[in-house]
Amino acid sequence: MMNHRKTHTYTNTRLTHSTPRRIVVDELEAVVLIRRGAIERVLPTGVHRLRPRIDRILRFPRQEQILLIRGQETLTGDGATVRATVAATYRIDDALLVARVGPFVETIHLRVQLALRNVLAEYELEQLLAERAELDTRVAEKAIEAVGTDLGISITGVAIRDLIVPGPLRAAVAEVVAARLAGQATLERARGETAALRSMANAARMAQDNPALLQIRMLQAAEQGNHTFVFGSDLRGSVAPAPTNQ
Repeated sequence: MMNHRKTHTYTNTRLTHSTPRRIVVDELEAVVLIRRGAIERVLPTGVHRLRPRIDRILRFPRQEQILLIRGQETLTGDGATVRATVAATYRIDDALLVARVGPFVETIHLRVQLALRNVLAEYELEQLLAERAELDTRVAEKAIEAVGTDLGISITGVAIRDLIVPGPLRAAVAEVVAARLAGQATLERARGETAALRSMANAARMAQDNPALLQIRMLQAAEQGNHTFVFGSDLRGSVAPAPTNQ
């Protein structure tokens, strides 16, 4: 079920005998004059005299307005259900066009809602949670495109205030992420062991091809600590730890 709040709409005033014949239009509103049922013009700021029973006015705010679209259940690209609450800000650019369109808030609500659903359908659930920061930009682009210019209104911003994932789905995503991280850790350990074995194999091959390298290595080891060297007739030595004093 769609729930939304109309933070500001417009005021439709029909002049009767009890209505004052003068009105004041301030700079924070756009007032559209309707005379004998025909939309005539936007009244400028100031005091105006109107005709009872003949004239009617529509008042629109000039400031940016907020439309809150609550609890939209939407399917992601992999079929998961999420609930999103979106705040959209809009501005009235053409009051005459808005007056001809009619109930524009409902139209904005529907178009922003469809833009939200189209964007969320492009993401799988795990990707959606990982790229949360990019969603506002994508939804805003789609909403601006969806609202267009035929309403006399422009969307100035869209932000996803809440993105709720049901508990079982959150647990499932957490298990998938944990399994992936464990697999990556195992892969990194295997890569490290493979690199160590490759290094030892290269060292053994070099020692076999260049016996003098072993003697140089033993001399370097002798400089670094207490070792006992046993040399054979072929001058190849082996290194043994120095005996410890009991």
